[in-house]
Formats: sequence, structure tokens, C-alpha cells
Amino acid sequence: MFGTRISYRKMERLVPFIQGLAGASHISSRLAGTSGSQNPFCYAFGGGADVGLSRRGRIFLRPQVEYVGFRYTTDAARFSVGLVYRFRTIGREP
Repeated sequence: MFGTRISYRKMERLVPFIQGLAGASHISSRLAGTSGSQNPFCYAFGGGADVGLSRRGRIFLRPQVEYVGFRYTTDAARFSVGLVYRFRTIGREP
């Protein structure tokens, strides 16, 4: 899936965001020697926040919640947590 993310970067240690994604998924199954597959349209929208863990603002914890929809199967909610490391950008003070 691909899409866009909109972030609110006015705070140093907390960066909330929303995002919308669209694309395709691959579903396959096999039962009693018969198999089949499909590549239906899917989408996801949701949001989260980058919560600063370091003093220099380069390491963040990212909790995120999304609603994921598929064309032929049951829709679902997805919760994930990850670590983000931001490299220093040119022209920006640390």
C-alpha cells in the first residue's frame, strides 16, 4: 500500500500524525488439493504519534492504530508499536 501522512511538527518530543493508504493485497488458500488466489483492493487509515525518547530528538517510540479494509474479506483494526530513528537533515540544527 502507499499513501500520504500528515504530521503536526510544532512540538519537539511529540509529533502526532494521520495517514491514509491504498493499494492491493494478496490472498491465497488451499483446501483438498484445490487452490486459489486473489489480489483485491485494500485500504488503511488511522494515526498515531512519535514520542521522543532521546534528548537530541532522534529516537522515537511510534504507537499507531489503523483501520484496514479489504474488498473480499473482513475488515480489521491494527495496532502497532515501533522504534523510529531520524537521521540528521541538512540545514537543520540538532
